[in-house]
Amino acid sequence: GCDLHLIPTESFIRNPAVWLKTISDARATLSPAPTFAYDLLAARVSEARLEGIDLSSWRYAWVGAEPIFPKTLQKFNERFARYGLRETTLKPCYGLAEATLAVTLTPLADSYKVAWINRDALREDGFAEAAAPAVPNAVPITGCGVPIDETEVRIADESGCETEERRQGRILVRGASVMEGYLGNVKSPISADGWLDTGDLGFRIGREIYITGRAKDLIIRGGVNIHPQEIEKIADQAEDVRMGTATAFSRVRHETGREEIVLIVETRQKDEAARQKIVEEIRRAVVETAGIQLDRIELAAPGTVPKTTSGKIQRGLCRENFLKNLNGN
Repeated sequence: GCDLHLIPTESFIRNPAVWLKTISDARATLSPAPTFAYDLLAARVSEARLEGIDLSSWRYAWVGAEPIFPKTLQKFNERFARYGLRETTLKPCYGLAEATLAVTLTPLADSYKVAWINRDALREDGFAEAAAPAVPNAVPITGCGVPIDETEVRIADESGCETEERRQGRILVRGASVMEGYLGNVKSPISADGWLDTGDLGFRIGREIYITGRAKDLIIRGGVNIHPQEIEKIADQAEDVRMGTATAFSRVRHETGREEIVLIVETRQKDEAARQKIVEEIRRAVVETAGIQLDRIELAAPGTVPKTTSGKIQRGLCRENFLKNLNGN
């Protein structure tokens, strides 16, 4: 019973402002996008392209598909408030195709939640210890809402037992909209009591769910857990880096037996001195902001970092391509 205006990903990438113009022209009320879309519009779109846009009709904006950083929401709200955007419109959420689609949503009447936690405690002990924003090593994590009707969410340890509040674990989902299995795959990924292991990591505070990353993407160095998104968000802010292309992963150097952290970013910059400046800026920013030392930073041409059709970075494929090229050289 709703009118739908569908914008192909390619059209959005060429002209991000087309999304907001469509909302304005159609007086749209509901519209979703992955996190990078909000980042892109807040930071890179000129005022000239936004002339005449009115976002006052927009009531609910799903924000998801990748880690949601509070600064992204804050910047978007600040920039587009003068275009009629309501402070309560942005709604962080969590979902996956296997749950067709939503798992948790921020209720219409609620503002999104942000938990300030001790970064070191989460890395070293897996516990989201509360921290005051002004305290060193305090980091904000965005809440992704509460489970939707007829859906249960459990944060579990490696043995499948439910964890205590604020303890990081694997996110399990059970409910009416969860799939029965994958087409052509005889072995069901659903447990005997109906739980699906999403492969994502997170913790809960009350009923609010907080996502910290993907289990398979986790970088472990010296017994410390590092989420690649933390590094990527910092690198994305560097000058001359194409936003939304930073990709971090680890690889083992068999000569040394040590796990190294690799970062790949796209840039159009070709001047060698300027490229070296990008590398130095990223390396310094990651150390100063996250306390992480990168072992290798690679600058790639635009279009090198593989993404899904919805714009999500394919981190595993990027790592695979990097290792192939490394061995080839």
